Amino acid sequence: ILGNLTINSGGDFKTSGTNYIAGNITVNNGGVFTNENTLTLASYAGGVYGPSTTAQTISGAGIFRNKLPTATITAGGTGYVLGDVLTVSGGTYTSPAKFLVITVTSGAVTAITALGNSNYSVLPTTPASTTGGTGSGCTLTTSTNLIPTASLASLTVNNTNASGVTIGAPLSVSGTLTSVSYTHLRAHETSLHLVCRLLLEKK
Repeated sequence: ILGNLTINSGGDFKTSGTNYIAGNITVNNGGVFTNENTLTLASYAGGVYGPSTTAQTISGAGIFRNKLPTATITAGGTGYVLGDVLTVSGGTYTSPAKFLVITVTSGAVTAITALGNSNYSVLPTTPASTTGGTGSGCTLTTSTNLIPTASLASLTVNNTNASGVTIGAPLSVSGTLTSVSYTHLRAHETSLHLVCRLLLEKK
């Protein structure tokens, strides 16, 4: 992405690959940013990436996460067909977990994949029952990643601007944080989130 990435309310940006973003990232309230691999703040042209020369920010009150919802099948139930959408019952949420049925054996669900994101404050009791689809009786054991963690998988920063990159959202990096070229990375304190003030420089 050579410019800015803005995710508004109701928007859902997700990828499992490496992303190169030369501008700002803004995830507004109600938006979701999911990146399961490395997020790289840098320019990218002609198959080659290099340092971004403009100041960049990561900000917004939306959801940053590094994993999609996952679940394992406890009971496959009966009467299901390919393409059924199962919604997990229970828990406290603003967006329930939904899964697409991708494999069925004699009407029993044998494989699923996440359909969009979820946002729970209290996880459902597992195994959890499901609603939706043409069948009945499918139950799932859900994982804790139904709750967003405000986390990035890995972050690489390559920026030569004097103002560098400012992170204005409460984020953690579960994998590797890499500073390339001559990069300034600043994380600011807020009244809600105590974040250590950080200045990374690599010449």
